[in-house]
Amino acid sequence: GGADRFCPKGSAQPLFVRTGWFTNEDAHELVRSSEAPCPAGFWCTGGERFPCPPGTWGKGGAAAASQAESCAACDAGFFCPHEAHTDPRPFRCGNASVFCPTGSARPTAAVAVGFYTTHASGLYEGALALADPRNETMSAQLLCEPGFWCRGGVKYQCPAGTFGWAHGDGDP
Repeated sequence: GGADRFCPKGSAQPLFVRTGWFTNEDAHELVRSSEAPCPAGFWCTGGERFPCPPGTWGKGGAAAASQAESCAACDAGFFCPHEAHTDPRPFRCGNASVFCPTGSARPTAAVAVGFYTTHASGLYEGALALADPRNETMSAQLLCEPGFWCRGGVKYQCPAGTFGWAHGDGDP
């Protein structure tokens, strides 16, 4: 009768698929015979399954019945470039010259001159920086403060005997 119902062997009438489940896809939707819980990386509704889009990941399971309930944004500092990811941190963002905010499908373009990248996670920013000595999981860019110059996503202190008075300085 449709992807939202199925007829197990010996049944007299179709059964409606449970919330968060999908019907077997090896048969036409009018003659489906079984259901299964939604797998990780997908969301299921009306007996059909759909991959979580790039920038998101999915735990799977039968509890959720919508994309919003099943697919969560990938973690800040990481990116999810393909559909159907099952891990919130599949790929590190790269290096200090790019950053990945929460829900990134790919790293940003190169950071503008006069800006630097950081681990923008509030109270945990320092702990994240210590755990990432190669700056591979940067999640935001900030305008360079006076007394520093910024290029390639890295913040440098002005040389001894000099001082930068402007925000966003890109030259020593």
